[in-house]
Amino acid sequence: MTCENSHIERNGMYLDLNLVDPKLLLKTDQLTQAFWERSMRNELGSGTCQRMIRGMLADPVLRPLLEVSENGATSYENALILKALGFLKSHEMKVHSGSLQGDTLQFICLTESGWACLKSWKDRSEQELAAHELSRKPFELLTKFVRSYLAIDRGSGIAISKKVAEFALKLHDERVLGRMIFLEHDKLQFWLEWDSVKLTESEWLLGEREWSDSSRNDRTGAQIIDLFEVWQ
Repeated sequence: MTCENSHIERNGMYLDLNLVDPKLLLKTDQLTQAFWERSMRNELGSGTCQRMIRGMLADPVLRPLLEVSENGATSYENALILKALGFLKSHEMKVHSGSLQGDTLQFICLTESGWACLKSWKDRSEQELAAHELSRKPFELLTKFVRSYLAIDRGSGIAISKKVAEFALKLHDERVLGRMIFLEHDKLQFWLEWDSVKLTESEWLLGEREWSDSSRNDRTGAQIIDLFEVWQ
């Protein structure tokens, strides 16, 4: 909570904003990266598999491409990146039933260029896999990681595919529908109480065949991970 323009309240005390460390963002980014590095090494070791996954995650488009192809959903920020590169396009459809009947819903899908980029990454991974004779398959492992959630909302909302939208409409899941953003003008598609109506993850997993494309990797989750809530 703020108090006047130059003070913030913390632990019951008001602090002068002018005294806040100007390197706060830099330090936070460095701490976040250090934690990420430790987690990767602890889980994947320090060999070729970890190096390959780090390389794949360093690419700004691969994880978003996997999220759209495997989950049918990605963050608003990722959708904008993919669209700017010609890897994603948006379409509109009318809602024909339920409380949103008559409204227009925007959904996303990958373009041919997007699918080609994804295939190129997979082929490159398989070639390196053969060269190093790895027992673990980094590309499949990364796909498995992505299939442990539905989408990650960093505070700006999400974009979803037609299948995911239809399933969310069927369940009237405001948790999903209330986060959808129009890509062109950064506005919510529907004014819903996205944080008050929460369907269980198991309901989404039970209906997996309706919204999640088939994969050699089992789906282990269908939550929306709200990173913005970490600030609360």
